[in-house]
Amino acid sequence: MATNGFTRMVFFFLLITSLMLNAFVFVILWAVPSIMATLLNLRTAHAMENPNRRDYLFALLFIPAELYMWVRLGHFARSWTKFASSSQTDNWALQAKAESGGGGHAHLLPIGIMLFILATAVAIWAQLPTGLQSDVLLGGWTVLGVVTILQTAWMATKLMRRYKGFKA
Repeated sequence: MATNGFTRMVFFFLLITSLMLNAFVFVILWAVPSIMATLLNLRTAHAMENPNRRDYLFALLFIPAELYMWVRLGHFARSWTKFASSSQTDNWALQAKAESGGGGHAHLLPIGIMLFILATAVAIWAQLPTGLQSDVLLGGWTVLGVVTILQTAWMATKLMRRYKGFKA
């Protein structure tokens, strides 16, 4: 999850900053991870006990799965923040509050924080000299490319694994 969050944050940062510098070049190869993720979602839908059209549609459409990943990232960040702060909370009370409809939008707070961090990073980046901006973009896209290749290879190994008769 941390790698997924890192990849998405760095991608959005590099995309925004590349567009600001008019240095963005679309490369179709960047679609491969999204295609691989869609294939993996399709495999998961197919492995379900009683898959229906909605399951396959969710797997085929990229946006719902991506939104679900962002919500999961929010929960991941929130849980690690609570763990790192050693704050004591009554999880049973929070569960009861959520079930009664009073859960609020606390799961969106980490996404808001990530958007704030992204906006701050872009604002700081805009103050840098153009030569340094170019170097940051080159290094950033290279690091993101390597991490994305590793993530795609991991997804490919998951996709190639045998089912072994298990159902989700």
